[in-house]
Amino acid sequence: MELSNIRLKIIRATMYAAGLTIVFITGVTITADLYPPLKNWLKITFSHHWIGKGILAAVIFIMVSLILSLLPAHIDEGKIKTLVRSAWVLVIITLIGTLVITSFFIYEAFLKH
Repeated sequence: MELSNIRLKIIRATMYAAGLTIVFITGVTITADLYPPLKNWLKITFSHHWIGKGILAAVIFIMVSLILSLLPAHIDEGKIKTLVRSAWVLVIITLIGTLVITSFFIYEAFLKH
């Protein structure tokens, strides 16, 4: 399968953007629960803190994807294996983010009180 350099750049950019967005969502979710002024700012600015997190996550994803897609980089066909590894790293980041948020809320709900 032959992919153009532009498509490879877009794939790479969106994978990196997705990873950064997952880290952002994980961090802002926990921070907003521990730091009420952040949660209040999200509520005031976006009408609900989850809507705010979603909008900010979308902005981060789009901006990082666009910036990385526009940066000059040559990705040859031999680097497809690197992109596959990057996809696995993204899967791992997703699992870690899920475990961190789940663990935090389990702690908050059952162990903290």
